[in-house]
Amino acid sequence: MVRRFCQTALLLFVTACAPIDGNSERSTAMGPIKQLERQSGGRLGVALIDAKGRPLLTYRSDERFAMCSTFKTLLAAQMLDAVSIGNFGLDDPIVFTRADLVNYAPVMEKLLGDKGQAQTNFVEAAKAAVTVSDNVAANLLLERMNGPDGLTSWLRANGDNVTRLDRNEPTLNQNISGDPRDTTSPAAMAQSVRKVTLEDVLSPTSRELLTRWLMESTTGKARIRAGLPENWLVGDKTGTCGYHANGAANDVALIVRDDDAAFVLAVYLDRAQGTPEEINAIIAAVARIAANEIDR
Repeated sequence: MVRRFCQTALLLFVTACAPIDGNSERSTAMGPIKQLERQSGGRLGVALIDAKGRPLLTYRSDERFAMCSTFKTLLAAQMLDAVSIGNFGLDDPIVFTRADLVNYAPVMEKLLGDKGQAQTNFVEAAKAAVTVSDNVAANLLLERMNGPDGLTSWLRANGDNVTRLDRNEPTLNQNISGDPRDTTSPAAMAQSVRKVTLEDVLSPTSRELLTRWLMESTTGKARIRAGLPENWLVGDKTGTCGYHANGAANDVALIVRDDDAAFVLAVYLDRAQGTPEEINAIIAAVARIAANEIDR
């Protein structure tokens, strides 16, 4: 079904037109993807799907990877859904204190300043969680959405039987080998992001708002965005569990080609070796391969 959203100079929304046909097993793409995985020294997972959810490119797409902060797109979607059915209002206040602070909270920490207590609201917390990956904002929303179990239950109700959130920030980033907690698969995440941005899981107003936040996200400029043509619209949410032995670097993007055909690309890179710049470059290179598949 065609989904049309408005577009202005600053607020970019999506028109998801008819998907193109594709084949997920492209021999011309698998060689470069495997080479990038070897180059990274880690494990790479990729899922590229069209607007109908049909796979165009997959590699380790059903394996589990640590989500890191990519869960925040789904958390924002859950919140918007709760608002749509009247459980909360976008402007409902959220009071927090210095005891709520955790590492990396650029928006919430600024609101708190030197005070012992401050106030935000649902819409501002969700925007901060998606656009700048504010960890305190995510934790505040999680608490009001019945915690990690609440998000997992919401995902199950919407057809995602793989993605699971078990903890909040920052412990969800531990990424212990073999631990299924706080994990997803590239295929599951791509489908869930597609559903909340291109299907009717959310109301049209909520889809527009979530898409706007993804388009305004500032954390992924060196990852998927860096590998795509400049005239394509891209909204993404990154996730980084650190650059160390148990580290992970991820990015999940809604992509709108210049003819308005829409796609979702999920790239998960586990335990890669190298500098942050080198790891980002691997993800950007995957995006360039995905762009070639999209243009076939």
